[in-house]
Parts: sequence; structure tokens; C-alpha cells
Amino acid sequence: MSFYISQFVSYFLLPAFLSGLIYSSFKSFSYKQQFGISFIAIIAGSTLFLSIPWQQKWVLMLTTLALLTYISIFLYGIWLFFTPNNKISVSSSAYLFAKIVHFLMFFCASYLWARIGQLSMLSSTSVINSDMILNILVLILGFILILLLGFFLQEKINIPRKLYYISIIFVSIMAILPLSGEWMLVMVKLNTHLLSIFNLSYIAKTVYYIWVYPYFILCFCFALIIFYWKSQLKKSQSDFSSQKDPIKKRLVLASIKKKKNYLYRMLALISAFLIILIWWDLVASKPAERSPAKQQIMAADNAIHLNIENEKFRDGNLHRFSWVASDGKEVRFFVIRLYPDQEKYGVVFDSCMLCGDAGYVKINNDVICLACGVHIFIPSIGRAGGCNPIPINNWTKTADEIVITKKALEKGLRYFDTVLSIDVTDPVNGKHLINTETDYQYQYGTKTYFFSDEASYETFRNNPLKYIEE
Repeated sequence: MSFYISQFVSYFLLPAFLSGLIYSSFKSFSYKQQFGISFIAIIAGSTLFLSIPWQQKWVLMLTTLALLTYISIFLYGIWLFFTPNNKISVSSSAYLFAKIVHFLMFFCASYLWARIGQLSMLSSTSVINSDMILNILVLILGFILILLLGFFLQEKINIPRKLYYISIIFVSIMAILPLSGEWMLVMVKLNTHLLSIFNLSYIAKTVYYIWVYPYFILCFCFALIIFYWKSQLKKSQSDFSSQKDPIKKRLVLASIKKKKNYLYRMLALISAFLIILIWWDLVASKPAERSPAKQQIMAADNAIHLNIENEKFRDGNLHRFSWVASDGKEVRFFVIRLYPDQEKYGVVFDSCMLCGDAGYVKINNDVICLACGVHIFIPSIGRAGGCNPIPINNWTKTADEIVITKKALEKGLRYFDTVLSIDVTDPVNGKHLINTETDYQYQYGTKTYFFSDEASYETFRNNPLKYIEE
């Protein structure tokens, strides 16, 4: 769910901010029109992506269109900056230009967002379910937040004309940078023979650091808020202190309250954007990690005994353990309760025949393979096949314990690659070694043997059964 709203904010924050700046130069504007333009542009861009085949030529066309749009906005800002204020008139053609670039910015952003946004994954099934409803609701929330930013910027910010023009120029450059890198990258992919002209370092940096650009926009928003606070709110507060007339004083007080409310709304909106982006980048986007395994020691009867009460197996969570063989190889396994109302457990290796020993995690009510992301049906854990964890055979359950024999765990040696540094003994001469520091080792069956020198190694290799039996 956080993926959809974070990606929506990332792709539409800059167009919404820039459209708000452009519209702020017009004294009269229609919120309904801007809502309609934004909505139609997003639907059109998403529909275009879903309707046409995925080809680099389409990406090139949309990237070129977006690049030309922001370049025209950049030139518009340059023209405004160098034109005297008394010669600038906000005409109907300028308002038409604003609506056109507004549509194009949202249209192109929508196509590029739909390419990343995985719209086909709004629901894991083809029917309407809670996942689909929640994902659609967060997209609607993102759309509302984006529109509010544009509306607030053009409502009362009232920045000086020169600063307003500089803001348009600066933000349009910020949009041009990643788009130019994306455009060059697509040109390279299309084998246009321009590789010698393009700077690959520039392409890599602008495309890789695209996630940073929304934070720049939010920093710019904070700068505008600080400017608004100093230039307007503090000035009104100063006027209130110096005002003697009671009527005028009440009018100034009312103005201060309005400006404070506006300031608080902007701060709340920008904080919401910041929380959404930070939560995704630092928390939600991070891959699930395997919890540490609790190392177990073989008992005198060559078995591992796990107390059901002490290990809290009845809580339904995934409980991960490990056993280290005599050659240092670590074997991981876990225990999980299969049914909340029954004393049935799955005891399995933390590995998969298809995906290897990446392991499994339990998130909410799902056990998930870390290698391929497949969700495992919990009651099926302990059965062979598919992406299910590999079963451990011949374990037993008593009234208060789960008992796993050494022989059962040794069958899992072939499924794991992790080797820990432990003290081992040369089977030929009896010398003590560190398994990861010796140059001579020999694998026989599922076990690895370590040797202090080449002579000992050759002696064992010529007749391994003699030393294994000893």
C-alpha cells in the first residue's frame, strides 16, 4: 500500500508544484478546471501505457515530449525574468499556455509513473477485495494531496515577482535533469550510435538519483514557507503591535489568524509528503530480513530437544534454529505451529529445493520465501514439493518437547552453504585446526574433513574409510 502512494507522490510532486507556481501569476483561476485537467491527464497517461506494447520507442517519444514541455517552461521563466514587470500582461494566451503545460506535465508523469507503479498488481486476484480497495484509496489520497499542494501555492503565497520567476526556472531545471538522462539512456538502448557523444557518468547520476528530486521539491517548499512567515506573518504581527485603532487592530488580528492557518496547513501537507517518502525509502522498501537463528547443541542422545513451552511455539510465529556440524557447516531449520487451534507443528529445513537456502520469513499471517517472494500456505509446511521448505523426517513430538535427531539434521547438510569457523581435528594425525584457515580439505559423503598438511590429506584420500571408522 505504501508503495503506491509513495510512487505517486514521487512522480507527481514536481508537476503539481510547478503548475501551482505557474497558475499563481493569474488573479482568477478555476479549481474545478485544474482538477479536471489533472484527472484527465493522469487517466490518459496511464491508459496509454496500459494500451500500447512496452517498447523503447514509446518511452523515447514520451520522454521527449516531457523534456520539451519542461524546456518550454524554463524558457517561459527566462522570458518573464528579463521582461520588465510593467510590460507583462497576463493574457488569455498565457492562461492557455499554463493549462497546456499543466496537462502535458501530468500526462507524461502519469505514463512514466504507470511504467513503475505496477498498476496490474493493485490486487493479487481478478476480483475486488480489500487489497484492491485499500490500494485504490491510497492513490485517491495521493491525488488529493498533490492537488492541495498546487492549490495552496497559488492561493496566498504571494512571493515577489523576481523570486517567482527564479522558482519557475530552478524547478524546471530540476525536472529537465533526470528527463535528459532518461532520454540519453533510451537513445543508447535504441543503438542510435550516440554513445560517444553522451556522458555516461551524467546519465548514471541523473537516472540513479531520481529518488532525491522529490526531497529537493519539499526543501524548496519549506524555503517558501519560511519566506512567507518572515515576509508576511511577522510583518502582520508587527503591524498589529503598532496599530492603535481598535477596528484596524481587529482586522489585522483576523489577517494574522488566516495567515497562521494557511502556514499550518502548508506545514501539515509538506510534512505528510515527507513522512510518505521517508517511510518508503527507509522502511517499507527495505527487503525482509531473515531473523537470527538460535544455535542448538546436540544432547548426549545425539538429538536436539526443543521445549514447546520455553520456546513459545504455540504463538504461531516462525522460530528459527541452527545446528553446526563437526565440519563447521551450519544447518538452519525452523518450527511453526500449523493451526491456531491444534497442537500440530511443521519442522522443516530453512531452505527450498527450488530457491536454495535464502530462507523464509513470516510477515503478518504469511510465510514468504525470501528468494522468490512466494507466499507459503502455512498448513502445507512440512510437505514436500513446490517452494515449500524441505521437510525434516523422523522428528518426534512428546508431551512437552520436539525432538530432532542428529541423523535427520545431517540430511540437510547438502542444502546449505554457510560454513562457520570452528575448531576441528585432523583425522590422520589428530592435530587441532581452524576449519576456515586450512588449505587442505576433502569432502566424503556429506561431510568435509580438514588436514594440517598435504601428506595427511593424501593419506586420508587413499583410504578414507579407515579414518572415518576410527
